[in-house]
Amino acid sequence: MLTLGAWGTLLYDNDTTNDVRGFYVDQLRRGKTNEEVTQQIINDNIEILDDVEEGPLFWYALADIQWDYGRLTPFVKEKALEFIDKSEELERWKDIEGNKALEWEQTRIELRKKLLSPQPPIKKITAYRLYKCKWQLGDVFAYQFHEEYSKKHGVYGQYIIFRKVEEDIWWPGHIVPSVQVYWWIGSELPSLDKIKAMPLLPQKFWPIAYTKNPQKEKEFLLNLQVSRENAIPKEYLTYLGNISGDDLVACRGMDYYTGYARTEWKNFEMKILDQYNAWNGEK
Repeated sequence: MLTLGAWGTLLYDNDTTNDVRGFYVDQLRRGKTNEEVTQQIINDNIEILDDVEEGPLFWYALADIQWDYGRLTPFVKEKALEFIDKSEELERWKDIEGNKALEWEQTRIELRKKLLSPQPPIKKITAYRLYKCKWQLGDVFAYQFHEEYSKKHGVYGQYIIFRKVEEDIWWPGHIVPSVQVYWWIGSELPSLDKIKAMPLLPQKFWPIAYTKNPQKEKEFLLNLQVSRENAIPKEYLTYLGNISGDDLVACRGMDYYTGYARTEWKNFEMKILDQYNAWNGEK
């Protein structure tokens, strides 16, 4: 292994530099200033700054990406150049076969030349356009099958029913619905009272998981990944009403991971029918 999480000798051929670059750009796109992002990324990585492997990589990546965006600060530039000019940073490469040490040194030489050159003008940042699901918690919809996959399974034109019970975060910050799908397919739309009595279709595991572990808790929620309103197939959705309940949960923020099964609308029919057919006969 070249170094921690590394697979090559280019600047971004390792996990550390990729993480720094990704976080920096992500935070700028969320509206933070260069000063705010710089301070935050330093604070968040304070434990690796003295690490002989990761410390230099951190400063190299931060200086490089700041330069690319025309935002290189004197402090970050100084820290990166300090490590580039240290011969000790090459010690860990000496036992690597081939010319890896020379290749990495060339990467550092090129970075040094770049950081000492005039940086480009401040690059415009495109802010994220984040979507928020307009459905209310408890809203119930019928979805009509209309794709080729449903024809193969003999349910084309029929309906399934789902209910929004939670809100989840989909990167980089879209607020999307988590739904429970009812264990039902039919041609005539049922009333809300009948829907309330329907069983729910498990959405994450197939029956064999419960054969091996009967105590395993069934999961009924499916996260619908959507980033824009016009991606929702509204012409195939029928609003049936709202079912309230203690199971309704609003968005819990970026740091809360639900772990629910996920699907985009383009794969929705396949996902539901595969799950339905896997569980058919298990009621």
